[in-house]
Amino acid sequence: MSNINGFRLGDIVLFHDQEWTIATIAGTVFGLREVLSGEALSTTLTELVHAIGRTDLLHSSMSALSALHHADEAVLLLAEHVRELVDGTAPGGLEPRPEYDLSLPQGKRNARKLDELKHLGILVGNSTLRRYIAAYRKIGPAALIDARSTRTYLPLDGVADEVIAICDQLVRERVRSSSTTWTNLAAEVRKRFLDQWPDKLALLPGKKKVIQVLQELSTDLDPTGSAKNRQTAANSPKRVFSQRPALLPGGEVQVDSSPFDVIVRMPNGRPGKVELTIMIDKATRSIIAISVKTKNTGTDVAAMLADAMTPHPLRPTGVPAIDTWRLRRMELPWAKNLTHEQKAELDTARPAIAINRLVTDNGKDYRSAVVEAACAQLGIILTRSAVRTPTDKAIVERAFHTIKTRFVMLLPGQTGGTVEARGAHPEQEDLLDVEELIWLFDAWVAQVWQNSPMEGLRDPRHPMAPPLSPNAAYAAMFPFVAYVPMPLSERDYIALMPIDHRTIQKDGVEFGRRTYDSPALAPYRLRSSKSPGQKKYEIHYQPTDPSRIWVYIDQIDEYIACDWRDRRVDTPHSRRMWDLADQVRNTFRPLDPDQGLIETMSLIERAHKQWKKEAARDERAELAEHLDEVQGRTTREGRASLRAVESPSSDGPGADPTAEDGNDWDLDDWEPDEAFGIEKEN
Repeated sequence: MSNINGFRLGDIVLFHDQEWTIATIAGTVFGLREVLSGEALSTTLTELVHAIGRTDLLHSSMSALSALHHADEAVLLLAEHVRELVDGTAPGGLEPRPEYDLSLPQGKRNARKLDELKHLGILVGNSTLRRYIAAYRKIGPAALIDARSTRTYLPLDGVADEVIAICDQLVRERVRSSSTTWTNLAAEVRKRFLDQWPDKLALLPGKKKVIQVLQELSTDLDPTGSAKNRQTAANSPKRVFSQRPALLPGGEVQVDSSPFDVIVRMPNGRPGKVELTIMIDKATRSIIAISVKTKNTGTDVAAMLADAMTPHPLRPTGVPAIDTWRLRRMELPWAKNLTHEQKAELDTARPAIAINRLVTDNGKDYRSAVVEAACAQLGIILTRSAVRTPTDKAIVERAFHTIKTRFVMLLPGQTGGTVEARGAHPEQEDLLDVEELIWLFDAWVAQVWQNSPMEGLRDPRHPMAPPLSPNAAYAAMFPFVAYVPMPLSERDYIALMPIDHRTIQKDGVEFGRRTYDSPALAPYRLRSSKSPGQKKYEIHYQPTDPSRIWVYIDQIDEYIACDWRDRRVDTPHSRRMWDLADQVRNTFRPLDPDQGLIETMSLIERAHKQWKKEAARDERAELAEHLDEVQGRTTREGRASLRAVESPSSDGPGADPTAEDGNDWDLDDWEPDEAFGIEKEN
């Protein structure tokens, strides 16, 4: 049954475009003689095979061999009986049976085998059995497998090229469009086909077949599924993926930004959303720097470089401006069992990595002059990925998914990332402040991420062995780095922070509606900076930590650290009190400055009118008392007279004609000079 060919003495082979005769064979060394000239040479089996090529030895039906592993018992039993007719081997490995000896006529053995198979419940005809025997001699037991069970039916089989071309074009056109249904796409295919080939209607398959073709061609560009997934798949390059090995820490660091799918309380007190930016080391999978901002900028990326190259305990930052009383209750469950010293060890165990290459995308924040200048000063090679190619930063892209599922989904106010996953009112939950979110995420990185095994950190020699954690990978690689990276100095760290300009007032420096101060600012209060063309002083601030700023004093060429003066955020019940104040704010009719000015003017006008009215009343009362004294009337009679003067006239409409006139003052004959004892001049 062997079909394997070989080389024998006297065979003629085509070697280097000439015919040669095999003259001698010594192991794998061949002596050849050229047929026409008689030239002799020696060569090896490998060279000879490369020159003449190799032929396929296995029959095409050998693809059915894999089906033998899943064949039923009846097929396997039949194969054993057919083999007995071919080479005399008894079924089940028993001793050869004389009635099937190969010396007997083939027809007689076949007749006995048909009777035996019939008793076993396997009904096979004589011609079928002979066909089985012939096929078994060629390719072995695979010949008994029903070809229909191994036949492959492809959705594109039998479909006209015109239909396939239209379907393929339609699928690619829908990549950037909104999702639709297969029925709508099938109708569009039919319309386009009839517009281009109205005389080839017979080539157009039915609706069900068209949908199968569309589904086969769309693969990961499913036009009926998620638009985001479809667009991400389209951005994947149509080439073989190549590896950029990062053998040591810092060899390649990837940075990228993604929406933080959680609602937080913004500095203005209102709910809002922020963006997360992380730097992750490819070799160790360590997150070495983070930034949480409404919109990331180039200055924020430069500040992240400073964080990445400076260990946490060496960063000149202040006390976190957070409500630690509240965050203690939100601490990760397993971390509650750690002592303060153990938590500090976890923090100091985080690696500080000297970055050799920084891989970014083509975003505006990464293409800024600030990032390029910072990388140039720190000796970092800046590499930008191809446009719309997220696979160039696959490590950081995958890290965002892990952060979403293992951290963000456990936070109050998380939105799920999509409209379908969003809760009813996440903005009404007990939201975190931005500073609290930063502190909590940084603690999660130190305590959970850095100590969690990563699939990408498996030993390539032993892929089934447990993977390493980022901290373990860094510790294992560190002895081979050959040097200990020097952290940035405090001055270099501050110099990489974002810059602004402010004046130094008597109570300190105001920045971001917060006041910062230090005793060292005393000699420079209310004084101008000596910087050319700038009266204000240069300040540096950490975007993710509002607890401290640094004021650059050009007179002494030093940075002065100034801490935030108001520390009411870290007191018991302070957050609950301010949250309650935020809820009741609108119940007290808040006024903006314009409304307040109008209200003030109205208030003064109403008060002035009231004062004038009261002054006129007091003046009339004093006049009446004086008249009483002059006329000798009693106080009671004078008051009655005053009421009569202030009451409406009795001659007016609605007056009672029978009522007595209570005003007995004769004002027409009244002389004021006589009433006040003044003699008239003649």
